[in-house]
Amino acid sequence: GLSVIEAGAVITTHLMEVLKKNAHKLVERQMVKRLIDNVKESSPALIEELIPDGMKIGEVQKVLKRLLRERIPINDLVTILETLADFCPQTNNTDVLTEYCRAALSETITRQFTSDDNEIIVVMMDSSLESHLIGQAQQGSLNSNTLGLTPEMVELLYKNSSVIFDQMIRQGYEPILLTSPVLRYTLFEFLAPILPEINVLSYNDISPDVQFKTFDRLRIQQAELEEHATA
Repeated sequence: GLSVIEAGAVITTHLMEVLKKNAHKLVERQMVKRLIDNVKESSPALIEELIPDGMKIGEVQKVLKRLLRERIPINDLVTILETLADFCPQTNNTDVLTEYCRAALSETITRQFTSDDNEIIVVMMDSSLESHLIGQAQQGSLNSNTLGLTPEMVELLYKNSSVIFDQMIRQGYEPILLTSPVLRYTLFEFLAPILPEINVLSYNDISPDVQFKTFDRLRIQQAELEEHATA
């Protein structure tokens, strides 16, 4: 009997993990409309302000899918919709709006990763690499396929990332990269294909009272960067 219970528990846990990883694929427009209608019952002014003049349901759907793809819970839908209502007059870019929502959900994100000692174990980017990538972003040449680097540098960065985060996982830590808000989503898109479990956080995602403990630094030598970075 015990072995059957254990097997059932393992299967249930596995199914929950599968659902968590694929939740974003299940979010379709009709579901989003139902969620919005539920919020409207308790917060009618919020929904009247946001839908449809501020955002269309399909745009809200994109934000929710983006959050779920990175395993950010959307239980606090009122906070998400309040944030969208606040910032959609400034931008209709759903990537930017998602980052605003993440900042508004910082306490939720912080609870996901904080230890009992109020610490988050993270991998940081080497300052020279981070500065280089921010420069690429400012020039408009930072894309999630190459980060503006040559194929050789992309391969090296993939290799270094795999080694560091594999070590992190083996030691029982969540694989977390902490970086600038400017780089956060692009780095997630860059790393997720080879590291599906990766969590890429920005400083805006975490409550200010939490301490960071650096597991390692992700780096490429500055000389290699200068030699191989594409124009």
